[in-house]
Amino acid sequence: MGPAPSARSASTCSTRRPDTSTPDDRRRGASRLDDFVLAYSGDSGPEGEDALVAVARDADLFLCECSAPDDAPLERHLAPRDVERVLLRARPRRTLLVHAYPGLDPHRVAGELDASLAGATGGRVAAAHDGLGLVLDPADVAGWP
Repeated sequence: MGPAPSARSASTCSTRRPDTSTPDDRRRGASRLDDFVLAYSGDSGPEGEDALVAVARDADLFLCECSAPDDAPLERHLAPRDVERVLLRARPRRTLLVHAYPGLDPHRVAGELDASLAGATGGRVAAAHDGLGLVLDPADVAGWP
């Protein structure tokens, strides 16, 4: 693994957003640092699935909201079944579930998604937790839960 990102002498950074131009676009995007693509979603909701798939496609790390259980969806938030559809289409290398509300166990959901999608996408799924620190490198994500 190479030096920590802060120790790199030169980096290139670019940002990828959906082809649309709406106020909702700030809720999802992807950034490339050198050869590492970091995608994110926040308050996207299933209605923005196509745009979310576009920014998360083949990302090295996808920070994906997973806020409420399937049987109690919240407006403009993704539930586990929504996340599963996005991951099947976008096929990121690693997905970290974030933005969980009470009533949803993100670690249980991450384990279920990781087991069910591993063969279909080759990607890994885990849940973020307070204090989690990751070192991002195109070859690996050190500190992966």
